[in-house]
Order: sequence, then C-alpha cells, then structure tokens
Amino acid sequence: MSKEKLTEELHVLEELLGKVTSLIHPISVDAELEWLQSKENRGTLFEKKPKCFLPIKMGAEVPFFPICNRTGAIQPEIIDFSLKLANKAMGHDKVDQAHLGIIISRLTALQARYNKDIPKPANMAAKKGLTTKMLNKIKNYLGTIR
Repeated sequence: MSKEKLTEELHVLEELLGKVTSLIHPISVDAELEWLQSKENRGTLFEKKPKCFLPIKMGAEVPFFPICNRTGAIQPEIIDFSLKLANKAMGHDKVDQAHLGIIISRLTALQARYNKDIPKPANMAAKKGLTTKMLNKIKNYLGTIR
C-alpha cells in the first residue's frame, strides 16, 4: 500500500473517530467551551495532548486556540470558535501579528478539512445503488399487481 493512500485512509479514520467520539460523549459545544475556559482544565489538557492547542506568542507562548474537545478529539465547532477568536485578535498590540496570520491559515485549513462530509467508500455506494434499484423494481411490480 502506498504511503499517500495510507495517510488518506488514516485521515478518514481520524475523522470517523471524531464523529464517533462526539456521538458517544454528547456534550454540547457550549459546555465544552465553558470547560476550556478554566485555566486548570486547559493546562491539564495541554499537558496530556499538546496538539490540541495552537499556541500564540504573547511575550511567551500561551496555549490559546483550542481545536479539540475535552476528550482530545478534534471538533469542527471548536475550530470555528478558535477561528472567530483569532480573527478578533487581529490588530491587537500584544499579539504577534505574523504568528497570528500563520495560526489563522492553519485554522482555516483545519476548518476546511473537518467541516466536510466523510466520503462513502465506493463499495458502500454501489451496495446502496443496488438496494435502491431492487426496491424500485419491487414497487413497480406491486404497482402492476394492484
């Protein structure tokens, strides 16, 4: 299996895991954001999963823009929130504007990646098509009998 195909399949699996996690732990986005507002919660999540934050330089690097929920799964709604927050920080004097531009481009790329629907495999689409054809044949047959 080629490396590109393997990474593509891993990305699809990662997206599926994110959707499954959100179904297993149905916590609202507002509750997630309230949980992330606590400095202690943010600190513990940053220690366990540093990839869940995009740090910004405000003197020192501060884990400021979350992209994951409290379980560590990337959630599109939290990415949207971080992007809105980053856009509001544009023009603020204490924030490194060049670094903020990089973060906004990363958040935009993550938003484009995680907001799209997960593509169905070709064999699943073929099975669905065959099932639909068979159901239509059954409907037509029952229509002629009536």
